[in-house]
Amino acid sequence: MRRILIFLLAALMLCLTARAQVRLYVCHHDSCEVYDTEHIDSITFQGRNFRIDGQSPYSALQVDSMVFKQPANLTMEERGWWGDMREGESCFLAVLTVEHDNLHFDYQVKFTFTANDSICQTAKCELLFDEVWQCWLFFWEGESTTGAPGDGDPYIYVKETLTGPRRFETWKMDDPVLPEGCMWVVSADELAMWSNCSPVLSGRPMNEVKIIVEAWLFQPSVKIDNPYNQENDD
Repeated sequence: MRRILIFLLAALMLCLTARAQVRLYVCHHDSCEVYDTEHIDSITFQGRNFRIDGQSPYSALQVDSMVFKQPANLTMEERGWWGDMREGESCFLAVLTVEHDNLHFDYQVKFTFTANDSICQTAKCELLFDEVWQCWLFFWEGESTTGAPGDGDPYIYVKETLTGPRRFETWKMDDPVLPEGCMWVVSADELAMWSNCSPVLSGRPMNEVKIIVEAWLFQPSVKIDNPYNQENDD
């Protein structure tokens, strides 16, 4: 399987170099996840797992195939980044899992953005549930794929070093998806929640927004002292 993935990665790099509009299909059982290769920066291997950018890892043993041609007779769900992240509208799609006592369910996450000259102008997050009780359990308990709020270290570290000066930011993650201070609104049918992320994401380069959003959803919490904080010199 590892050799197959290496060949796939080589083919993917050719697609990216040619700027071809190609879809990547990760197939297992009777379904597959679809990714837009234009927005895939890397595929990394971690033992028997592989990871597409900063998202949740796939187990190579549970993946039947990875192809560039749409497979027949499979249920398809879009994942990852879609749209124009430079000018216009784009979105990020994911499915996360809540585990609470003996309860277990999945919910959908959708971020939508507008951008101008690769700078984020607006951002919104929506959480979609299959049942009303799931929405309210999520709202009140604040469960997420990494455990309840307060488990471990409630911080993440975001650093951008590709261009310009080095950034250092510490985000407090009391809410399951967004940093502290973002307000959630429950829909009338109680099957969805949404929040305006513009106050914390607008004005940022979209490549930085990509790093932050994937960290919110998939990366383990890590606290790192700010080296530029004078109090740390004592």
